[in-house]
Amino acid sequence: KAIIKLLLAFSWTDHRAVYEMHKFLEEWPLIDPVMALELLDSKFPDAKVRAYAVKCLEKMSLNDLEDYMMQLVQALKCETYHNSPLALFLLSKAINNRVQIGHTFYLMLRAEMHIP
Repeated sequence: KAIIKLLLAFSWTDHRAVYEMHKFLEEWPLIDPVMALELLDSKFPDAKVRAYAVKCLEKMSLNDLEDYMMQLVQALKCETYHNSPLALFLLSKAINNRVQIGHTFYLMLRAEMHIP
């Protein structure tokens, strides 16, 4: 559970330290999916941190995923690229669960269309 505080306190300006943090992150056990949502905030723009958060989300049940869809769609705004692990994760879940996840995902995206 300390990974969030560790990443908040970490200095991202030293490239060697960032490399070490990325290696450390690969070995860190997955955290609770709800806690991982915080890693998708704009405070964490690093792609590897966000990919770690998405790995944690893979443990989330479909009901929980549907409940947190609004937050996940908002997190898409913080992604650097459209082809991000979060976008691919949400699209995959939406395609594989059209009724429960796909419909909710579509409605949440549709509600955000007016925002450039």
